[in-house]
Formats: sequence, structure tokens, C-alpha cells
Amino acid sequence: MNSNTIVIIVVPILMFLFSLIAPNAKTVALEVDINTLKKKYKKWDIYSLIIFFVLTPILGFIFGSIIKGIILLSTSTPPVMGFRLLSDPDSSYFVGGILALGWVSYVGGFIYKKILREDYEEYINYANLSSGFDGTRLVRPLAYCSEIIALIMLVFLTDYSIEINKKDIVFDDFAGFEDRKYTYKQVKSISYVLKDKNGTTLIDRPHHFIKFDDNTNWNTVYRFLDIGTDGQEQQIINYISAQSRVKIDMLLTDP
Repeated sequence: MNSNTIVIIVVPILMFLFSLIAPNAKTVALEVDINTLKKKYKKWDIYSLIIFFVLTPILGFIFGSIIKGIILLSTSTPPVMGFRLLSDPDSSYFVGGILALGWVSYVGGFIYKKILREDYEEYINYANLSSGFDGTRLVRPLAYCSEIIALIMLVFLTDYSIEINKKDIVFDDFAGFEDRKYTYKQVKSISYVLKDKNGTTLIDRPHHFIKFDDNTNWNTVYRFLDIGTDGQEQQIINYISAQSRVKIDMLLTDP
């Protein structure tokens, strides 16, 4: 199924769902017919798309920068002997983008109020009648949903870490709150992997793959963690290799 087919199927379904979630409360009597309003406000429909695509990344950057500051403030002191890897601060911009999707309608509406002034209500009425649902009633639920999702993501990001100390390796996984702890005796193999699999395609993406005795693993190719530069990653892997006394082998793909 190509992207055009998906759009043709998904868009009408979304429009129908929106009409169920936020139906027009009532039909407001118009002083002019819908076609006249369409000629008057059609360009503002186009401008609204431009505003959406301009405002969303700007808001995402602003929210993301604030969240990045929160993540950096939550950074704890690393162990005296070893390393502590925390969430990549730049992943906060993903969370910021989620918030931006919920709040862009508020900001866009404020801008339109200032531009259209007394015509704003008429434009909103026209937009609702044209789309078949009350867009203003969707704004608040969307904002609430984006806030809830962003809050959940923020909690997981600030909790996500790997601590590599003198005695063991402790994983505080992204999708949970319980730690997984491994002693260095549980390290089964350490591999320097040259390529990463993307489906059936091999991509030049050197990384490390550490396998434990319970068949779980740590693959450094997944960079949701701030593992630093390639040199810092090698320093961490060398430390694990020295503590576990497991040599680093070289593989073409993940074992």
C-alpha cells in the first residue's frame, strides 16, 4: 500500500471520527452564503497550514529546550569508579514536539484573532461548517493528550540510565522502573559489530554488542542514551572488558 492510498483511506476516517468527537453544536445563521465565505477565507485555510508547519517546530524547540534543562538538572553524580549513562538530552526535543502538536492550535488561534479581529468568529464558523466538525472543541482534548504523553515520556527519560561501576552493570530500562543488575561474571561476550541490520539491508554503523548469560543484551547502536563520542564508548567497553575479563571480538552483524 503506497502513501497516496494511505492518505485517501486515513483522512476520511479521521474526518468522520472528528465529527463524532466534536460535532458542530449548532448551525449558526450566516449573513452570507458558504460560497461567499469560501472566497473570503480560502486563503486563510492555506495560511493556517503555513502557520502550523512554521509554529510546530518553533514550539517544539522551545518546549524541548525547557525539558532538556529539566533532564540536565536531574543528572546525578557518576560513580567514583565507573560510568553512568543517562538519557540523551537531545531526546527532549522529541517530547517537545509532542507538546507542540497539542499547543500549536492555541498559538495559531491567538495569531488569527489578532489578524482577523472582528471577522475571527465568522472565520471559525466557516471553518467548522466546511470541515464538518467543531475544531475549537478538539483543541483542549488534544492539548491534554499531548501533555499526558509528554509527561509520561519525561518520567521515563529522566529515569532511564545505565550505571557501570566496579562491581556490576545496572540497567534502569526506559519502559520500566525496576533495575536489572548483572555482575561482570554474567558477561558472556563482547562484540565490536561493523554493520547494523535495517530489515534485509546492512548499514555501516559500527557499535558494540554485549551479551549476558540470561540471553539479554546491550546494543550501543540504540542511542537513546547519551553514550558520548566513539572514543568514550570505546573507553566504556574497554572498562567492561577489563572487569569481566572477556575479550572483545569483531563481527559483521549482531550475533
